[in-house]
Amino acid sequence: MNHIKRYIMFYIFIPGIIAIIISPLVGGGRKAVKMDGAIVNYHIDHPAYKSNEIIIGIKPNRSMTKSSFLRRGHSIAREMTYGNSTILTVKINDGKSMDDAVKTYSSQSQVEFAQPNYIYTLASNDPGFSSQWYLKNTGQYLENVWYNRNNPGVAGCDIDIDIENAWKIVKDCSKVIVAVVDTGVNYMHEDLKDNMWDGTKAGYPKHGYDFVFDTDDPMDYHGHGTHVAGIIASEVNNGIGVAGICPRVKIMALQVFDRDGYAYSDTIANAILFAINNGAHIINMSLGTASYDPLFARVVSIARESGVLVVVAAGNYSTNLDFSSFYPCEFKDDNIICVAALDQSYNIAWFSNYGKNSVDIAATGVNILSTCFGNYIAYIEDDTIEGWKQEEGSLNPWGTNFLDQSFMALTHPSDFSYSKIHKAYIPSTSVYKTFDLSGCSNPYLYFEAFISHL
Repeated sequence: MNHIKRYIMFYIFIPGIIAIIISPLVGGGRKAVKMDGAIVNYHIDHPAYKSNEIIIGIKPNRSMTKSSFLRRGHSIAREMTYGNSTILTVKINDGKSMDDAVKTYSSQSQVEFAQPNYIYTLASNDPGFSSQWYLKNTGQYLENVWYNRNNPGVAGCDIDIDIENAWKIVKDCSKVIVAVVDTGVNYMHEDLKDNMWDGTKAGYPKHGYDFVFDTDDPMDYHGHGTHVAGIIASEVNNGIGVAGICPRVKIMALQVFDRDGYAYSDTIANAILFAINNGAHIINMSLGTASYDPLFARVVSIARESGVLVVVAAGNYSTNLDFSSFYPCEFKDDNIICVAALDQSYNIAWFSNYGKNSVDIAATGVNILSTCFGNYIAYIEDDTIEGWKQEEGSLNPWGTNFLDQSFMALTHPSDFSYSKIHKAYIPSTSVYKTFDLSGCSNPYLYFEAFISHL
């Protein structure tokens, strides 16, 4: 049973945040930047980090005892390891300030880095195919959507990703695993259930992990992760729902946002390491922050060393990121691809961040129809969260759409490398549509040509 819903979400009644919000939030301030980039006003103040926890990275091959390392009143809450390195999340209960704790631990010889535990908050024959303008743009008008600028789009300019031609080239992505680091995934959705990662042999029969409650059940109770997963992996030509871009691709569901809408540095880092250790080829994250996060940077580098591509959204507060900070978009690792948003006429969406030196590419990012709660498909409109209104929010699907266009070519993951993807999307007239003033083109990926470059 399929339905298209037009959602207006109310956090007062739903125990979580649907649209991803960006931060660490600005501690002590009245403004915050949502994870999708929208600048919003809060009626209460929010912290930028957990006040009673600090993250400590231990230098490789260093041995120590807890008694000689921990300050009085401190205790180890969580521990993660990779290679010869150890990262500790330490409870600080002595009433000292975060700055004092960071300085004290940073000065110890065995410590590589110390930082706060930052808070992140949430930013075919398929019947819905005719509404998936980003796959096949006929200039169709979309009803019941929140973003009506350039709706309908421009027909006859070939401004879509040429999905039907691409499907003639690539018919099976079943060997590709994509980790969706998000709110979890409704792995029982009728349009997703057959395209979930099989983690049974690794001890994860429910297709991933919930790093919030430390269980192997990443069921999505918010909606955003399921929406992202559907863009990537909705079953094609099954006569229901919508069409995902890459046929039979496998989704690894990694839940990092709790039911209050928060995720933390160590939670996200654990999810990324899980994805790496369990064979993910690509990691999709629609999250970000204005603060440099050393732990986040470290695990992205580990992903690079492991050959894993990380696709992230540029955010959406209409800012030139060449003159502003936004991470992980602005991490320098060459396995990061940062994606801005386009509307139905392939113009930059008014809310999207951009930047010649900081944003890699643009992809379709408004009015995206995808999977959600139950067996529904939906556009998600806006949110009322804790008494403030995000007037024109977005789900950051543009990063996901470019991700799809990247991994669809990876039918042989053994040949995959993130550098191969980068080389394929180097701007050229054959891979990109060139910009002109006619309204018929912009610098965006031409999918069929992209595949031929891989």
